[in-house]
Amino acid sequence: MVATISPTQEQIYTALGNFIVSLTGAQVVQGWANLVPAPQGGYILMAVLSRRRLATNERIYIRPEDDDDTGQVLMKESVQITIQIDCFGEQSAEWAQILSTALRDEMACDALQPLMQPLYADEPRNTPIVNESQQYEQRWIVEAHFQINPVVGLEQEFFGTVGVEVTDATTM
Repeated sequence: MVATISPTQEQIYTALGNFIVSLTGAQVVQGWANLVPAPQGGYILMAVLSRRRLATNERIYIRPEDDDDTGQVLMKESVQITIQIDCFGEQSAEWAQILSTALRDEMACDALQPLMQPLYADEPRNTPIVNESQQYEQRWIVEAHFQINPVVGLEQEFFGTVGVEVTDATTM
């Protein structure tokens, strides 16, 4: 029996990436990939930094409607997920400010529901880096914090009737 989970990390990246593109028009990439050259010009990179439990699980049972004995148990967890958003290039300061502002607004709540909800975003930080040509590149970072409620599903056996047999204990 293999567990399922929703939302997946890929779904989270896709939703946030689409939101960022809608605000900035920038090329958005996921994670830190080894041996992959950075895109030319300005771009935005997203990487999950951490996941932190916010509450105890909620458990939901889904009983089969027919005579099948197999249903499902769903375990729902509340999680704070922190995503680092790195903005590179000439427009990086503006993009970081746009994202920091928008992620603290109900517009982001509407755009990202029901998959995730923004909790808050830190102030943009200027953290230039030195590239492979020993040249400084503009980089602004925003750490954004979201709540997700991943649901893990597992098969669960149920029964509808019980066969009871009475045995006289004195005759044994």
